[in-house]
Amino acid sequence: MHKLQTKKRRQSALLKAARAMFLSCLALAAGLTINAGAQQPLPQAPSPQGGNPAPTNPASDPFYAPTPHPNETKFLQHLADDQKDIFTSPFHIKPR
Repeated sequence: MHKLQTKKRRQSALLKAARAMFLSCLALAAGLTINAGAQQPLPQAPSPQGGNPAPTNPASDPFYAPTPHPNETKFLQHLADDQKDIFTSPFHIKPR
């Protein structure tokens, strides 16, 4: 009889822990959902002047033109070199 009571207590404790974990995850998901909705930009209101709004794309200026990052052009080469260095580094250790 004692083993049966111990087993029921364990099951009850496990059920309480599972319920607490579920409710915690549910609260976390609800909180993240509410915060994600707050990050949406506000819609643009029409200008009070009544005229056409200023163009959103200014004339192309070479100063503001996007330039590729140096690592973008040789990404795969750098990736292969890094992987080679990582996997061969244990062989470069010198014993004392």
